[in-house]
Amino acid sequence: MKLNSNEVHVWSISLKQNDQVLEQLKLFLSKEEKGRSEKFHSKQDQKNFIIAHGALQDILGRYLEGVKPPLEFIKNKQGKPSLKESLLTFNLSHSGDLALVAVAQGRQIGVDVEKIRKETDIKNIAHRFFSIQETNQLTALPAEKQIEAFYACWTRKESFIKAKGVGFSLPLNTFDVSVNPEGATEILVSDSLKWSLQDVMISPKYRAAVCAEDTDWLLTQCIWK
Repeated sequence: MKLNSNEVHVWSISLKQNDQVLEQLKLFLSKEEKGRSEKFHSKQDQKNFIIAHGALQDILGRYLEGVKPPLEFIKNKQGKPSLKESLLTFNLSHSGDLALVAVAQGRQIGVDVEKIRKETDIKNIAHRFFSIQETNQLTALPAEKQIEAFYACWTRKESFIKAKGVGFSLPLNTFDVSVNPEGATEILVSDSLKWSLQDVMISPKYRAAVCAEDTDWLLTQCIWK
């Protein structure tokens, strides 16, 4: 796979895979990932982890010439993994039956996907985690639009903190993004750096967003098989 410096690739991965694929992907896991997979009590959670992380290994191996999985990662203080001595950056997110892997060259990147659950207590969560401006915009929307707007806002915020590699050490209510579910590209400025956000359109059942450094990149969506 070729990846130019002005590109961001986002791979969609179905977590519904047969046992043959599952066994193959187990071989791609690093020693650390194998250890993590064995700690799951739920067989389904363990299977989802193996597929998502095995596919991540396979995808990264396609970009790195002459390098085959398993790849070993290093992590920052907040636990975000990266490749040692490589300009290739990546991020993984999964929810429901779907995982996303975002890949870039020479720029930090974050991705988040969430399965839309209509029973979510969006008003309570918004008051706890969203900024005042976001909460006001959300509650001002017609009731039938609020659930999708909530997930649009959540995935945009999550992708931003994941791109920065700071996790929840940056509280979600300390910065603003749009709650408009039909929003276009957004630009945020943090620590003198520009970051741009784009929605990733996958399925009506999911919301997803990707965030990367600067504004000079184009999004390409791929499907892993």
